[in-house]
Amino acid sequence: MIPFARALQMVAQSARPLAARKVNIEDATGLCLSQSFSSPQKFPVFARALMDGYAVNFDEWKKQACDLECAGIIKAGDEGSPIKRKGKCFKIMTGAHVPAGMDTVIPVEHTNREDDRVRVMIPPEKGQNVCPQGKIIRKGQTILTQGTILKPEHIAVMASLGVKDVEVISKPKLAVLNTGGEIYPVGSKLPPNSVYNCNGPQLLSLLACASIPVSYLGIVPDRKKDLLPAIKQGLKADIFLITGGVSMGDYDLVPDMLIEQKVQKVFHKIKIKPGKPLFLGFRNGKMVFGLPGNPMSTFVNYQLFVTTAIKRMMGYAKYKPISSVGILSQDYRNVEKERTLFAPVKISGDGLRPQLKPIRTQGSADVLALSKAEAFMVLPPGERNWLKGSEIQYYPLQRNLYD
Repeated sequence: MIPFARALQMVAQSARPLAARKVNIEDATGLCLSQSFSSPQKFPVFARALMDGYAVNFDEWKKQACDLECAGIIKAGDEGSPIKRKGKCFKIMTGAHVPAGMDTVIPVEHTNREDDRVRVMIPPEKGQNVCPQGKIIRKGQTILTQGTILKPEHIAVMASLGVKDVEVISKPKLAVLNTGGEIYPVGSKLPPNSVYNCNGPQLLSLLACASIPVSYLGIVPDRKKDLLPAIKQGLKADIFLITGGVSMGDYDLVPDMLIEQKVQKVFHKIKIKPGKPLFLGFRNGKMVFGLPGNPMSTFVNYQLFVTTAIKRMMGYAKYKPISSVGILSQDYRNVEKERTLFAPVKISGDGLRPQLKPIRTQGSADVLALSKAEAFMVLPPGERNWLKGSEIQYYPLQRNLYD
């Protein structure tokens, strides 16, 4: 078995960024730029009024120091820009093109108008309420660097520049396979001593939250003749998730079968609870996770390790799960001697040091406890009574890939 930190490091090192592709900017949120993005044009493309008012030439207005004659109105989107007329002003709407030779917009509320005569009640400053052409962005200016994780505000910049498509690192394609003769599909009649398939729907739901494409390969009994074709199919995916069959039982066939298919083992078993039997391997740049069969073990492994692999493949070069520190709300006894314990907790309170309330569990198959969890607190190995008020590291649940 290897320690938690070492396992996480090995997952991160094994995941390689995927190939770049072009996508519509509307589909690019959360994806990483494969190369730096430079502006194809100036922005704004013309001098724009920043509010409703009257466009003037400041020096002319200051020299005349009298009422101005309004020569017309300019609306946003007007095709032709009026010609500047000496000593006159134009009423102008927010976003409209400020005519050449005019450099200042006086707010409507700072004026008093009678017929076509406009009196300025509050003197303007030169250049106020006008954004000159190219003031915000120069043509050729680098806006976003390679590796930037695109957010809605980045999409807004590109859309403002008329950019339709952008080159990003691809999302990995995943395959999910559930193993075990005792597992039956949800909705079917359940034979004695059998259980419904929990891990399949759980993983599909987690991947749906993350908007990751996935191929579900169903449930396969623990027999080589049934497992082999499903494993061969799963190995075509960028990341292959297999639940069950990875521990030490007589019917835990998955690790050996993966190695027979030229999957190189990175590690098998880690010093955590739950989630000890985790298997990691890779073949031709593709990653394989053998996940334990119990749902809480699968959930913890997904949160910590599978998410790390997905994000690293997507170009999140420095990604690792982020932990925080909270305050234990009650005494807690850890009896795990050798493994790092990930225990489900609820979070309460505000501020930098939230309260962590442990959730009583009946082991790693306790789906009800899992459903109540908002985070997993992390306790180092070794029997110990942790007292109320102790500072405890915890990992918040991460469902949305882009959180």
